[in-house]
Amino acid sequence: MELVDIPAKKLDDALRTKLSASSADDIVRAVLLLGDNDSGELENTGPSPEQFGSRQDYRKAMIAHRQSLMSLISQPIVSLLQSFGLTTFGASMTPTLIVEGRVRDLIKALREPAVKHASLDQEVSLTRTEKQPKR
Repeated sequence: MELVDIPAKKLDDALRTKLSASSADDIVRAVLLLGDNDSGELENTGPSPEQFGSRQDYRKAMIAHRQSLMSLISQPIVSLLQSFGLTTFGASMTPTLIVEGRVRDLIKALREPAVKHASLDQEVSLTRTEKQPKR
């Protein structure tokens, strides 16, 4: 598929390669970064520790506040992406959203200003290195 109107910095190399080599109806899964991460709007609001009798209550309130705020911020773009035919997962605590669907629908999503960056969703392999015994 053609990606001429999508800025290069918006896609990682793996996703750009996958989309370029795919047909419009191929299914792909990607990780999207939504909104403006540098705005500080998520960190500068919320309940104060003095309002709670315990750290556990404060933590629960902070989680609930974060989820509520993320819902307000992400729900419009999530709804739009779903209207394109994409299946969405995430964005409940962070502005990161997993989407899955046809290449043509993902390309529509990538044109949206609220999508700041996209990466190909890939398996992660972990390697474990053992310390070598001293000789």
